[in-house]
Amino acid sequence: MKLLGRIKKSIKHIIFDIFNNLFKKASSFKVALHERMFLIYEISLGDNLNLKLYCPNMICMWRANTFYSKEPETLNWISSIKKGEIFYDVGANIGLYSLYAAKMGVKVFSFEPVASNYWLLNKNTFLNSIKSENMKCYNLALSSEDTFGFIDLSSNEEGSAMHSIDLNVSNNSFRQGVYLSKLDTLINVYGFPVPNYLKIDVDGVENKIITGAESLLSNKNLKSILIELDASIEVDLELKNKILSYGFKLKPSYPGQHVGIVMNYIFTREE
Repeated sequence: MKLLGRIKKSIKHIIFDIFNNLFKKASSFKVALHERMFLIYEISLGDNLNLKLYCPNMICMWRANTFYSKEPETLNWISSIKKGEIFYDVGANIGLYSLYAAKMGVKVFSFEPVASNYWLLNKNTFLNSIKSENMKCYNLALSSEDTFGFIDLSSNEEGSAMHSIDLNVSNNSFRQGVYLSKLDTLINVYGFPVPNYLKIDVDGVENKIITGAESLLSNKNLKSILIELDASIEVDLELKNKILSYGFKLKPSYPGQHVGIVMNYIFTREE
């Protein structure tokens, strides 16, 4: 009887192991199928690092497909940031550059005012298992004052861009309420850490953001700024000179993502 009991127990263990292995394989298959069905795009970063992006539409898929080709100078600039340094991504969209920086060990603060982009920014952060101490996301717009306003949306699709911020009420049906804050307020009032690197990609309100960051621009801990400017617009030329007046020097400019003479300008502080 004891022998029969041992045999039954052994058979139970064998059956359990078989079903356990089958369950694990089925679970892995379900995860892979779920990722394929729901368009989770994976980008290899090298050194056994991967970046996962949830792509619910063609705009997001395009952003994922052009990750390396669209703005290589931005990736090179982020790659120069040392581990543990602080990076502000103003106009983070769905988080490509924020996530890349976080994967490199940089402390990231992402700012994205558009609600549809912001939820996807957070979803992508979750997909990549990035902890909040390494990357923090904020659903607000940066500007020259602390107030409430509106965003006129070019589209409500995730990953969209070319939105405009307005403080006045209009009858535009594609309009989202938003809180606007100065960078100086975040740092001097709310205790945000001073960034070592600042990226600004916001489609038209760069001047307001810089106006609201004059204290930050004077801080020697801010080492470099990457900002998209249009050399054909007088206000952008004035903005370039304003940044230079704070002790920054200009590196070669790079063609931006839009038609015209929009460029990514990289400023570094003179030693």
